[in-house]
Amino acid sequence: MTDFLLAEPGSLGEGWRGFTDIRFLVNALLTLVLATVLGSIIAYHPKRGQMADTPEEIEAPKVYVTYAMIGAIIGIMVVKYGLVVGFVLFGIGGLIRMRTVLRSATLTGDVIFVTLIGLSCGLDLPHVAVLSTAFGFVLIYILDAKIIYRIDVMMLASETVGPAAKAYRGVLEQHGCIE
Repeated sequence: MTDFLLAEPGSLGEGWRGFTDIRFLVNALLTLVLATVLGSIIAYHPKRGQMADTPEEIEAPKVYVTYAMIGAIIGIMVVKYGLVVGFVLFGIGGLIRMRTVLRSATLTGDVIFVTLIGLSCGLDLPHVAVLSTAFGFVLIYILDAKIIYRIDVMMLASETVGPAAKAYRGVLEQHGCIE
């Protein structure tokens, strides 16, 4: 019994050998793609775009897709390496959400994502960390390809809102800001 207590803890992960498990890497990549596609189907539902009134609502689909990817990474790690990893991840996620003040849900998602990458490294799962990082990099590149801007015009008399909106739209079209 004493030997068990004094023994060095073994690594949960596979270390650098994980990169040789091509079957796992392909399966993990397909899992990330599936989660992203399914998350995108919900996030970019045709009715959702018609109801967005704030920049946060406009950016919300990116958050949904990012969280779908985060869920897939958690699932990959839990299925491959056990439920304890899941509890650790949700504990860390709760701390980040409650103790970290970020200005948007997108930034919160990014912090959770990089935390998963760091945790993968710490659990001796560099192959999961590298695959997740590469996939996340491409996903962020795609999601942030179109930048959303908002212009607030205030203090207009109600009878001038229509003509003013038309004039603003004309200027924005002249400068190629509206497709």
